[in-house]
Amino acid sequence: MIPQHWLIEAIGYLAAAANVFVNLPSLTDEVAAADLRSRTEAALARVADLSERTRRIVENGEER
Repeated sequence: MIPQHWLIEAIGYLAAAANVFVNLPSLTDEVAAADLRSRTEAALARVADLSERTRRIVENGEER
């Protein structure tokens, strides 16, 4: 079961990721920047997966 508030949380994650990406160029430590970019991209992939699962549940009319 996916909580009803999931979509609102997903928007928050997307906004946070956008903030990370905007600020990456200001980091002087390239290793840390690369690590942060990688971790943020992985988190976005998880959000995209859960968003797709949510879309399918809603589209198919599955009970929540």
